[in-house]
Amino acid sequence: MESYKADGTITSDIECIGAKVATQTSFSILLKKPNLYLISWTQNNMPMAGMAQSGAVWSDGTQPYVFMGMMNAYSRMSSDEMALGSATGISGGAAFTIPSLFLPVFKDQPSPFSRLSDPKIETMEKVGDDECYVISGSSSISKREAYWVSKTSFLIKKYSRSLEPPEGGVAMPEMTDEQLEEA
Repeated sequence: MESYKADGTITSDIECIGAKVATQTSFSILLKKPNLYLISWTQNNMPMAGMAQSGAVWSDGTQPYVFMGMMNAYSRMSSDEMALGSATGISGGAAFTIPSLFLPVFKDQPSPFSRLSDPKIETMEKVGDDECYVISGSSSISKREAYWVSKTSFLIKKYSRSLEPPEGGVAMPEMTDEQLEEA
């Protein structure tokens, strides 16, 4: 595969200290090997209706950039790994999940599939019109990760990850409001 194009939505439902936060991030991914890419997103936080955060990360093959819509500014980045890494959190994962499988910039990191411990085909489910294998398992970073892989095209159609740590993993430390403010 020399190029990849996808549009989609990332839905995050997070419950932390009794508060529930729902976030939807619509994204567009354009990738061409070895290092051409354009990933753009718009993130809507449900508790703050009407509040949207947009951004983009791209490379013309010679220089990577990150754009932050809230600041209406872009920055040159020193490497593709820095550009995509810095955009990962603010893009809801759109700048990492698929690009890390496709682009060679994350050569020092294991493939997301290799993180799965004892992966299994859990079931078959439809995503849109595509019948998909649901492949899941625990991983080094999550109690459960799952991929929906099309039976016909073998493309990843959906991805899900629990924020719960794996068995024996490190739980997030409890923090006071004062510690959060200081950080």
